[in-house]
Amino acid sequence: MPAKRSGKERAPANKRIGRGLAWARYDDLIVPVAGRTADLADLGPRYLNIFDAGPSPCLVNADPGEILAEGDSWFCLSIYGNQVTMVQHLNKMGYQVSNVSRYSRTIAQVFARRDDPTGYRTCLANKPKAFLLSAGGNDFLGETIPTWLKQRASGDLDPANARKYVNKNFDHILASVKYTYKQILEDVAKISPRTRVALQTYTYGAVPTHDEGMHLGRYFKARGFEPINPAHRPLIAAIVELLIDRFEDVLSSVQRKAKVKVEIIDFRSALQSADMRDEIHPKSTKAPAMAEAYLPFLRRARVTQPTAFLSKAGAGSRDENAPRI
Repeated sequence: MPAKRSGKERAPANKRIGRGLAWARYDDLIVPVAGRTADLADLGPRYLNIFDAGPSPCLVNADPGEILAEGDSWFCLSIYGNQVTMVQHLNKMGYQVSNVSRYSRTIAQVFARRDDPTGYRTCLANKPKAFLLSAGGNDFLGETIPTWLKQRASGDLDPANARKYVNKNFDHILASVKYTYKQILEDVAKISPRTRVALQTYTYGAVPTHDEGMHLGRYFKARGFEPINPAHRPLIAAIVELLIDRFEDVLSSVQRKAKVKVEIIDFRSALQSADMRDEIHPKSTKAPAMAEAYLPFLRRARVTQPTAFLSKAGAGSRDENAPRI
């Protein structure tokens, strides 16, 4: 049965809880958001829809595993049917992973469903050794792009100008993402303090190359950029790199202040455009190497290694500091 929500969570909608942040009410749920509640209508239905349609289609283990995985399509991309993610590859390797992730999920959704039967707080009661969390990209990509991407100046193709095309709304979104990550890590510290947490970045390889891409391309096109035009791509790539680095800054900040052990799996430079299935999702062929990037973390979390995996000479002996895919 879901835990009773605290009085703090039932605070009046739009009550200030920090610089640039407020509690916003959606039906009976209170979630942290950036800016004034009235402004959220501009963020699009994906951001506002904090309810998920059913359990994760990627949850294959009925019993709690030593590894809990929650988040977005980098962990569960079942909408493509045959797509295999790094977390699903860990399952194939023999690791016991409770993968409660779902494509299109935002960090706000992760937080909102925390006490659901497969929500992270419910699952943390099983005291997993490792908690893998991938979320935040859907909070600032896709339908939210028009809220922070400025119109391209005529004739401007200079990557050095990337910063001027990202307005203050992006700062507000990141503030909300950061606050929510902090809340989640505080929950881990309270419920399962010995659980080791892995957060992950996204990649510079997520650059649109056609004008109608549903995640990036169409939104950049609407602002005067031409993803299909190679001359425009350096500037677009510079904007994407800025976003990914700013997001990593958020992860590093919450890592430093966390009361539990937190590591960051950095995929920023590990994937190229050719490694992507579409604008933002890695190909299934990259899943084994991406899963391997987690192995040093899993060893430090004292996760039981599969017998078949242990029998392979030299498995998991790679450099632990930077994923090379």
